[in-house]
Amino acid sequence: MRSDDGQPPVQRGGEECVHPALAVGRGVITERIARSLDQRALTSTLEHQALDTRGAPVEGGGNATGRAVRIGFRAPAMGVASKRQGHDLQPSTHLRSRIRATALGLVAALALLGCDRDADGGHGARRARLPSSEHPLVVCTVFSDDSSWKRVRALVERPDPVEGFTAYVRFLDDRAFEGLSRDDVLTLDVRRYRHGFLFLVDAETLQREDRALLFVELRNEHRTFRVIPSQMWVIENNLSVGNMGIEDFADSVDSTGTFRGFPAPARPE
Repeated sequence: MRSDDGQPPVQRGGEECVHPALAVGRGVITERIARSLDQRALTSTLEHQALDTRGAPVEGGGNATGRAVRIGFRAPAMGVASKRQGHDLQPSTHLRSRIRATALGLVAALALLGCDRDADGGHGARRARLPSSEHPLVVCTVFSDDSSWKRVRALVERPDPVEGFTAYVRFLDDRAFEGLSRDDVLTLDVRRYRHGFLFLVDAETLQREDRALLFVELRNEHRTFRVIPSQMWVIENNLSVGNMGIEDFADSVDSTGTFRGFPAPARPE
């Protein structure tokens, strides 16, 4: 981008900002200021790039543009300094500050579209946004035991030894979702997430010997139950193609509320 007068715009790049309302908590704002040929107008363009805790780009940023035109006035006959007296009409620092403040406000508003907080500011108050994903999500909510998380991933990815089927899922280990509970999931912004369910790897998952994940239905009845990793492919494969409904699995859990597969059909006598 260049200004109308052919000069490179004023640029304030790499300014790091912290957004307490943004789920990932960090971002970079880059500002470019271009002035018009007659020096009477300024355009400030800001780009907000949201980052996760490792500094990688994530969804939730935005762009905003603010423009201001210097107000003209007719000088009285006496007592007013003019350009002829050595006072030119270059855009003032005050004017640039006003433009920047306006554009920053627009960027902040865009950033807040992705999430917000209730008064208590707790995990349940965050309205984080689930990312768009081709496959259903497996969300990590505990970050104190990386080896157990990797173990669960390996169990989920392991093909069924008999059928050879695999769960087609996407693993998400973003600290924005640390401590997320079933109730918190139901407050998430799911407009970009096309699947009607997800799986949570929570503290109970890591404590259980069977490493059962928490299945959460995002719409309709919001049903939840546990599922062992080796049976996740059964749920994901059938729900993703509409071959079965959630009730088929919810009604087939054991006494602990865990889906361990469908019982083998009875053999004819």
